[in-house]
Amino acid sequence: MAMVTITDLQTFVAELLYPVWCANSSMEKSNFLSILHNGSFFRLQDCVLAAEVGSPRIIGFCALVGEEQDFAKGIGKIWGPAILLNAGDDRLDVARQLFEAVAEIARKRSLKVLEAFVDSGNTEAIDKYRKLGFARAGTFLTFGTNRIDTSRLKYRLFDDNITIRTFSGSREDEEAFAYVYNQCLAAQEVPPLNVQDVKRLENAPGFDKDFVILAFLNASPVGICNAVLEGDSVRIANVGVLEQFRKRRTGAIILNNMLRKLADILTQRGVTRVYGICDEQNSDSSRLMQRFGLKKESCTHRYTFAL
Repeated sequence: MAMVTITDLQTFVAELLYPVWCANSSMEKSNFLSILHNGSFFRLQDCVLAAEVGSPRIIGFCALVGEEQDFAKGIGKIWGPAILLNAGDDRLDVARQLFEAVAEIARKRSLKVLEAFVDSGNTEAIDKYRKLGFARAGTFLTFGTNRIDTSRLKYRLFDDNITIRTFSGSREDEEAFAYVYNQCLAAQEVPPLNVQDVKRLENAPGFDKDFVILAFLNASPVGICNAVLEGDSVRIANVGVLEQFRKRRTGAIILNNMLRKLADILTQRGVTRVYGICDEQNSDSSRLMQRFGLKKESCTHRYTFAL
């Protein structure tokens, strides 16, 4: 699957989106077009398409929509993800990648929350949003041709209580790195790290403080991520989150910060490749890497991903 941006409205409307939307909704074309032409609600630059690899066929789309006054409050709405029924790929995986791309657009706009509105009787759609990380936030009645019981779902783009900072080399940060590493990353046959071990790592080839990120909750360390320079490549060496803070998007927040940091300095350092390795059985890490666009290169004992 490939992601593409959109520049031509007529092509966008006539050939791409409406056939996809028809596979997911009974909305009439006139209503669909009225949304697209509402420039204060829908913007082309906030829409992402999924296309088959090596083919111009569009199999899905997702968009960030909303009024500027809502954006000023940190709230956006999500339209989609809409996926063709015969998309070929795993539809939830396509939906997840589309959603993550739109969520990143929302983060760059400094939004804090995404909302989705679904007919309360559409349990399949509600379940899809829950799998993407949305939580039900209430119901209300809408009135039009028919009275519809509508569910409102929310997705928090950032955990307000999680703070991210770059490793400073201070004693506090060394202790934080060692603690999280020992709790969730150290293999059983490898001795745990102590502060002196972390100091030695700081002097190891390829180590760069700029490539080490720490996550804290109320001043307590909850996660780490570090990357290592290897010639013209960067390897994402560790992404670790304490068990009690998993399934709360903490890992996604950490990896998102790392990839944004890497993107800022790749050209300066002459880096052409970013990759990560995770154990074959580590499905959580595998999904996390793929959500951020790293693609599976090989499958032996371990999975290797590269941007």
